[in-house]
Amino acid sequence: MENRSHAIAAGLFVIGLLLAAVLAGYCLAGSPQPRKSYRVVSSMPVSGLNVQGQVRYRGIGVGRVTAIDLDPMDPKRVLVDIEVEARIPLTKGTYAQLGMEGITGIAYVHLLDDGRKPDPIDKDTHGMPEIALRPSVLDDVMETAGAIAKDARVVMSGVQRLLAEDNQRHV
Repeated sequence: MENRSHAIAAGLFVIGLLLAAVLAGYCLAGSPQPRKSYRVVSSMPVSGLNVQGQVRYRGIGVGRVTAIDLDPMDPKRVLVDIEVEARIPLTKGTYAQLGMEGITGIAYVHLLDDGRKPDPIDKDTHGMPEIALRPSVLDDVMETAGAIAKDARVVMSGVQRLLAEDNQRHV
């Protein structure tokens, strides 16, 4: 009889523990936030961006990336589908940039608004509002650095010609 009572007590304990774990998970999950779908359109690479990547609005996490694909009509364009909390005020002045997460190289979509066009975003022909992806400051720096390196090569070849042996004899 004693073995049976221990087995029943252990079984009830395990069942109670499972119920407590389910209840804790339900409480921690909170209520689901209503979300809206948008499409970020890019003509440049979206390296480091993954499905389920973060979407931030002015630095605050507000959503997730749901899909990344090439535009079937124009393979030069990358289409990034995102879901953003419905309470976030996205307007025609809203644009996207890719941000990098520390040194890991994981990218996220950063939504910013310049405040110039306060009207709500219109839906495109596919029924999903589109947001343009602009180059980030880092992209601009990398492009400028490439141009500076090219100019430096031209200057160095000119200096090299100037310091050639024939020119040194003339001087």
